[in-house]
Amino acid sequence: MTIKFNSNIAQFALLFSALLSLAGCQDQNLDQYQQEQLNNQLAKEQAASGVYKGSVSNQATGQSLGNIEFDLLPNASPSTSSTIAGSNGAQASLIGSVTIFQGAAISNKVDFDSIHYYVDDNSGVGTFTGSIQVPITGSTRSATLTVAGTINNGVFSGTIVNSPSEPIGAFRAVLGAGFPSADGQASSFSNDLASQQTANYLGQIPNLPGCNNKDAQGKSLACPVNVLLNVSYLAPTEAEAFLNNFEGGKTGTVTLKFVDPNNPSRVIANLAFPQAQIDLHGNGIKTSGNVGEVVANTTLVCVPSTQDSKSENCTMHTLSNGVTISFAVSPASAQ
Repeated sequence: MTIKFNSNIAQFALLFSALLSLAGCQDQNLDQYQQEQLNNQLAKEQAASGVYKGSVSNQATGQSLGNIEFDLLPNASPSTSSTIAGSNGAQASLIGSVTIFQGAAISNKVDFDSIHYYVDDNSGVGTFTGSIQVPITGSTRSATLTVAGTINNGVFSGTIVNSPSEPIGAFRAVLGAGFPSADGQASSFSNDLASQQTANYLGQIPNLPGCNNKDAQGKSLACPVNVLLNVSYLAPTEAEAFLNNFEGGKTGTVTLKFVDPNNPSRVIANLAFPQAQIDLHGNGIKTSGNVGEVVANTTLVCVPSTQDSKSENCTMHTLSNGVTISFAVSPASAQ
């Protein structure tokens, strides 16, 4: 009995040792497979890396926004949740930046916060999705831009989409190529207004009700009034400047000062719109009372004039008494 019992122990030990060896091989094979997958993905991203240069346009208008450059690099970053990871937990991914050039002196560069890149093994076409977060200075609003496109035989083409799903730009860039034009094309973006943080406009209201002019009998009279309109905002960050190429929207403050033309020291009224939405496209401003800038039950809307792109046609509406005042303003020196 004793000899037979020892024999069984020996057989069990051999079986247990074999199982451990098999398990070790399986772990090694899994590690090798994961590493091969990682190396394969890195090779695909290495093939897609480099500098792509081309042109970009406004998706809505088709107008050129200048030249665009993508600088893409492969990256293996530590990760434990990746579906394509090596034995050390590293995940293959792309990192990079995008720059828009307007002429020789103006450029706006932003880095991608994240990039997902997948290559179809059958077609060899790579699908690219990159995300850019743009906090808006002086506002609780933020923007999320998504660059979505394909890379095929060294050609990167696609769209730039604003959250949630509005295409705002279209681009085509070629790996290792030069820009389509030496300096890039001029765009509809107002470099004049964008380069300054304060703009002044001057106009006149021929007959403003309730400006305290009265006749000999004490009856209120309408009177001409000078209008001083000022728009100011914080200087844009690099990311905001990039976004402004497409949206041109900026939160700022618009003030209106109504002055007696016969007595410049007499200010009839002051109004401030601290959360105005300012449109930086074109050579003017655009504020709207429909997005929250309501001061003393008054809203203001200004749109560029069709006759003079530098002038603004404004409408001010007072909800309390239903009075609507229309006037035009043109750029003026600081008042």
